[in-house]
Amino acid sequence: MSQSRIIPFFRRARPACPFYGFEYFPKLKQFLPAFQDKGCALNKNKGCIMKRLGKKICWDECLFNNTKNGKRIRAFFVVSRIFPEEFEPGKSRGWEGINFQDWFKYVLGKGTPRPED
Repeated sequence: MSQSRIIPFFRRARPACPFYGFEYFPKLKQFLPAFQDKGCALNKNKGCIMKRLGKKICWDECLFNNTKNGKRIRAFFVVSRIFPEEFEPGKSRGWEGINFQDWFKYVLGKGTPRPED
């Protein structure tokens, strides 16, 4: 598992959820940005349930954050890559994204800017 601390090229406000704004493509083992940042990679790319219910987007309170999904989420840490724009080094075609575990720690960390509620 990755132990590195990642630093974005620019700061972007992100909700406290590592799956919000992304779609998951299992064959590629990649999380790619969702259309208009409204996707939820755990909700079969149908959008965020919390947002639809008018609640603050927060992984700690999400319905998908449960023991039933634990094995699936841990598997993402090992093999999956994610492509958040603030970490892309320019518009290069060869960019391989970042490790999902690093993203998980970053987006849930205290130093990550949050959108205004």
